[in-house]
Amino acid sequence: MRLLRFLTAGLAALMILPALFDRNGNSGRAGQPSGRPLRCVICLGESGGYLTGYNHGLLKAFGESLGGPVSIILGDEGASYSDSLLLDSLDVAVIPASAFDESRGTVPVALGDTSFVWEMRPGKGGEAVRWFALFKGTDRFKDLDGRFFHREPSAISPYDDLFRKASGIPGWDWRLLAALAWSESRFKVEARSPRGALGIMQMMPVTAGKFGVTDALDPEENIMAAARYLSFLQKTLRSYTDDPETLVWLTISAYNSGGGRALRDIEGGDMSSATTAYTKATLNKYDMFRGLPPRYQEDGNETIEP
Repeated sequence: MRLLRFLTAGLAALMILPALFDRNGNSGRAGQPSGRPLRCVICLGESGGYLTGYNHGLLKAFGESLGGPVSIILGDEGASYSDSLLLDSLDVAVIPASAFDESRGTVPVALGDTSFVWEMRPGKGGEAVRWFALFKGTDRFKDLDGRFFHREPSAISPYDDLFRKASGIPGWDWRLLAALAWSESRFKVEARSPRGALGIMQMMPVTAGKFGVTDALDPEENIMAAARYLSFLQKTLRSYTDDPETLVWLTISAYNSGGGRALRDIEGGDMSSATTAYTKATLNKYDMFRGLPPRYQEDGNETIEP
């Protein structure tokens, strides 16, 4: 009878557990101390392909399932965060699987893809494993996995839906916004410039903050903020031209060089060769995304006009 009661209780627990999660993998229970975010660092480097973006999506979903905020930063490739994990100043470090060192006292959590692991404190990894086992059955995971690993042949990037959503703000074809993102970061959320620009749209921190970015690694925040900034630039530049194509050219140039510098260059009748090359490359990529031949030759004459 005791064994029967034990098995009955265990079966009831298993039946209840899936009900704790909704279709997006949210548990509705607080797994983190009240008010404290899930603290995460991603250390996959440029060689990780789109894995940084994929893990950003996973970490956000995991943190939300725990009922609290999520803080995600980029770490230095090759750096060890084991001490920070063991001292409870960090919750998750996403690292290449080959970089995990079991002698440091932490545990690896593999989440499907074998090229990376979540390094965590002992006793915490089981929670992530149980969450992921349930999360894999949600619509949110299917969307995330599909965008990064099973895209349609016609897809340009994992973020096409975000480009479509944001493109109406400046009134652009979404593929032009995607071409700008390609020029800026090759669609990598972890891209960082020597000047401090960060994220898929490579906005400088002050500008990004002004247009609504609180998490530069968040692709939706970054893309929506860039769209608002482009709209702002277009409104500013309309006093210089009535031609739509010229306005797009000037806006892309201003996005690259900075609004103030672009205005000085326009008023002076000259545009730097680097900015001209950038604008041409972006418009060429836009043509390619539409299945058209590029409009500019690599050795074409440099001019401010398209």
